[in-house]
Amino acid sequence: MGGPRKPGDLKGLEALGEIGRRLGGLADQVRDALEEAEKAGDSGFERQTEFTSEDGKVSGVAGFRVRSGIAPRGGESGGLASAPGPAQRAEAAAAPERTLDVEVHDLGQTLLVSADMPGVGEADLSVAIDGSVLALKATGARRYDTEIALPVAVEVEPQRVGLKNGILEIVLFKREEPADD
Repeated sequence: MGGPRKPGDLKGLEALGEIGRRLGGLADQVRDALEEAEKAGDSGFERQTEFTSEDGKVSGVAGFRVRSGIAPRGGESGGLASAPGPAQRAEAAAAPERTLDVEVHDLGQTLLVSADMPGVGEADLSVAIDGSVLALKATGARRYDTEIALPVAVEVEPQRVGLKNGILEIVLFKREEPADD
């Protein structure tokens, strides 16, 4: 029984125990990363991972951001800042800006970008593309404003943009690379 076991080998409560152990390990890693960020004077950290296919091409990108403490509006701080005043609290409560959960999938000639944007209507959504950067902005009751680094440059006009039940899906054509002579 030496070495790590594969998830398919586990059954019932043993599988739940393994999930718990792995989540505990993840929590330890996040705690350690926050402590390192705090020592460096940062209020959090970001991680981004690319998933590659067997042929080495990027097939997806995933990432997350963790912040601790209260950072002042409009800039980064070197650690914790003082609590916001009544005006800042009222503004934040009225329409807080949220972090998006985004997935990027390489589908060959296109990229599929999906993002969870609950509470956003099509009229409140703005999509802009600049090379390999996708900018998403939503106004209204739920505010989002983020830029997503894509694994390749894409055409300025998306093939399809759909927003249904709080899930945004954008299909982007990859920009054709000029042939080498």
